[in-house]
Amino acid sequence: MLRTVNRARVCLGGVLVAVGGAGAACGQVLAEDTVLPASDGGASDGPTVVVDAATGDVATTPAGACSAPPAPSCNPQSCTKRVLHESASVRGAPWGIATDDSFVYWLEQPATNDGYNGHAAARVLRASKDAVASSRQGTALATDQPRAISIAVTGGWAYWTVYEGSADSMFAELRRIRTNCEGSCEIDAVGITTEGVRIMKLVPAAPGVLFGLSESGHVFRFDVGGSALTVAGPLIVKGKFPSLVVTGQHVLVSSANSDTISRIDLAGMDVVPSFISIPPRDGGEPGISNMWTDCTDVWARRGPKTELVRLSLLDAGLSTISDSDVALTPYDVAGDARFVYLAGANEGLFALDRTTSKLEEVGGIKAFAVATDAEGTYWGEHDIDHPSAGTIYMMVK
Repeated sequence: MLRTVNRARVCLGGVLVAVGGAGAACGQVLAEDTVLPASDGGASDGPTVVVDAATGDVATTPAGACSAPPAPSCNPQSCTKRVLHESASVRGAPWGIATDDSFVYWLEQPATNDGYNGHAAARVLRASKDAVASSRQGTALATDQPRAISIAVTGGWAYWTVYEGSADSMFAELRRIRTNCEGSCEIDAVGITTEGVRIMKLVPAAPGVLFGLSESGHVFRFDVGGSALTVAGPLIVKGKFPSLVVTGQHVLVSSANSDTISRIDLAGMDVVPSFISIPPRDGGEPGISNMWTDCTDVWARRGPKTELVRLSLLDAGLSTISDSDVALTPYDVAGDARFVYLAGANEGLFALDRTTSKLEEVGGIKAFAVATDAEGTYWGEHDIDHPSAGTIYMMVK
């Protein structure tokens, strides 16, 4: 069952487009019950607690929004690899992956050429992280989600976007379900972006706030914390191979063909197109992609080969930390207190040791998504020609 709740008003340039519901004025997209972390002028003393005015849900964010998950107690190559889900009869192509305290959530398209490229209808799946509780068969929370490729979990909800419409009028719509539903879940349609823009990445930024990054580099802010659910954007447009990360107070946006990183505050009101200038390089495109940050440094990929770099957010100094002969084509990235995990679209999952700069293989053949938390690191096998296609793995920390 698909239910629409207070469809968003969308700010496109200087024009306010009414999609339904009252919404908020252009630029003023915060719900009254959304609380953001302290501004640059003040520190947060403890967890921020937000109560959703409509549902009574409680969401918290820990003090120090950039606190990285703990590192594994084992070497990534030798850590226990747990199978959380494997396809029973029909192989799948995993897209997007996210976790909460007990479960891992992901999107699965069929193991076809369309599914491999993210152009088919997806299932929203959930599996237990507990080896005892896991039956190696995930629970389908939703089906027939057109071209869904990115998922985020926050505040007791799982969020994803679909991309649908007529051939000449495609649009992205944000949808969500309760993470504790047991099947036949009620789906909320939360908000619509502009036509022709497909969201490739959803990132929780604060209680009740998500940022979405499109394949074309458009950045949207979704306010999902109150009864009037709204979307603001596009706030900025970056170029080729865009990337977005969240710090305690802002989101940073880069692209491979831009020599600057842009910054947007979490309210979506203060956009700095050229926040950091990236030091020039000899030949090739000037920018960086596949970013991950610990709020002190940005770790990213640069150039046409596997040049992994560290960019200081304090002085914009950039250094090459790995210039490997390994042919690695990262599609997604995550990190913890010691490692940056790179999902290689043609190679599988790799771990970059932030201390030694050593790059080592973790597992898999093709990986299009990776997530990490206190219990483990998670990825799915995306090689649709392999018998393990659709399998979801957990590297136990």
